[in-house]
Amino acid sequence: MTEEERRNAMMDGLTEAFLQHLETGSPVPELEDLPASMRYEAEKLFGMLEAAWDSEVELPPIEQDPVAIALGFVAASEPERTVLVAGQKVQALRKKRSLNARQLLDATTALGGSLSLQKLVLLERQPLNDLLASDATALADALGCSVRNLSADPDNLDGFVSFLYSDTFDSAVAEWCETASRNVIPVAIEARRKMLAGQRRSAGTGDVDDWLELLRAVLEFLL
Repeated sequence: MTEEERRNAMMDGLTEAFLQHLETGSPVPELEDLPASMRYEAEKLFGMLEAAWDSEVELPPIEQDPVAIALGFVAASEPERTVLVAGQKVQALRKKRSLNARQLLDATTALGGSLSLQKLVLLERQPLNDLLASDATALADALGCSVRNLSADPDNLDGFVSFLYSDTFDSAVAEWCETASRNVIPVAIEARRKMLAGQRRSAGTGDVDDWLELLRAVLEFLL
């Protein structure tokens, strides 16, 4: 293992330990014995992750904001499609190319992506992630693969996760967004994220009616 690979592996371990701290209240990883440059990088990453933890739905870009469109600030257009990306595939390809999270982010940004460092780190921990097609394309290019290599196949998902990518889910979110005057894409992404996190705690038991009830509760929380 090269020095760079050892450094990247250490940063991956520190990131995992800090996310465990956020999730469970375990001790914050010790950084005192690290070289100054690595300690600075770890402290910066920890701060960004903590600031983003359990954040609310991000405001949509102005070109996707229905209020801005209605007021004539931007022309109405079709929203950009999203791609379902598997976090484990991203992590495996990143490690295969001996990149740490910061290096992958820099490469993705240079190729036109708009991901943040905390979003990229959290993405690898999620089994499924909705990414804008432009971000998924930039990420795939940075990893030297096609978007297909990062995509999850919804046909092979369990019942609960399949529901999250079903017409039933999409219709319920679209109906709620029309009533609440919200943008469908960011709301759907955040609702899926929160419901996936809830599934890990509850083993995803229930049926479609139960999941719809849970979805409505999540959407009301997002108001």
